[in-house]
Amino acid sequence: LLLLLVGSSVLVSAQDSLSLPEFTLSEEEIASHIYFLASDELKGRRTGEEGNNIAARYIAEQFRSYGLKTPPGQESYFQPIEFEKRIVLKESSIETASGEIVGSACAMLNGDEMKVESRLVFAKNGWVDEEKGIDDYEDLDVYGKIVLVNVGVPGESSIRKVLSLSAKKSMLAEERGALALVELYRENFPWNYISRAITSGRMGVKDPTNLESILPHFWVNNQDQQAGKKLIDGENVTLKGGGILSSSLISNNVIGLIEGTNISKKQEYVVLTAHYDHIGVSKPSVAGGDSINNGARDNATGVAALLTAAKALAEERPERSILLIAFTAEEMGLLGS
Repeated sequence: LLLLLVGSSVLVSAQDSLSLPEFTLSEEEIASHIYFLASDELKGRRTGEEGNNIAARYIAEQFRSYGLKTPPGQESYFQPIEFEKRIVLKESSIETASGEIVGSACAMLNGDEMKVESRLVFAKNGWVDEEKGIDDYEDLDVYGKIVLVNVGVPGESSIRKVLSLSAKKSMLAEERGALALVELYRENFPWNYISRAITSGRMGVKDPTNLESILPHFWVNNQDQQAGKKLIDGENVTLKGGGILSSSLISNNVIGLIEGTNISKKQEYVVLTAHYDHIGVSKPSVAGGDSINNGARDNATGVAALLTAAKALAEERPERSILLIAFTAEEMGLLGS
């Protein structure tokens, strides 16, 4: 870490033809940032929770002490973002002729508490893209039925992208009169992480103009292909959804500005970033274990590097301006950035 910080300072100095003054990186000062941000008192810095807010205030006060300016258009170092958080209220299940799929293998993404019995209709990926000539609903009648599809879309493997596309897939099914949408999950990313993220509190940036689907929507673990064998096109199933509780919250990116010294170059910006959030408190992996995910490596060390760079560059300003951003909600899907 120290070598990286020294290397970064030298690089900026060489590019802008400046020689930095004697600047000693204090191991104690860097360690103090990490110890504070990763302390038990901050409860893992989960986005929207008090530990996350305390971390944001800490970073802002460091920026203030180094003499950083607030960016144009902002009255403070905080860039507030309104998020929508969704928590699953009860366990969901799917009853089929060959067995029931419950709990750990079934996760509800959207919809109120419900119970519906209907026929399954398989619609490939449940995707429509007119430009690419894709219409998985062509010649299918899904009105009043439960649509069964594979997770994702052709040519897309990023799990974050796959999850974000689910809302569009839900709209496509709802527009065609479906009663519910069930997606079979077969991606490489472990299901237990996906399931935990969905059921413990998914988050998205709130968009008041977004007309989101209200269709009941489920992901089912099919990594071992057992669920797929139970869910058969044309057969009746009973779908039970536990319902989703939706709430709004505010979290902040923290942004500081070091103005460049060269009149012709100060409108050019070098951007340095790190995320300061982590995943909060969770059930211990072993009996009697620690429930706080402190996040020293992910990413208190990155924030310490950002703060140390801010202090060094504020003491000897380069020709170009430096924008330093501590992002929130990285763990929620890179939402802050």
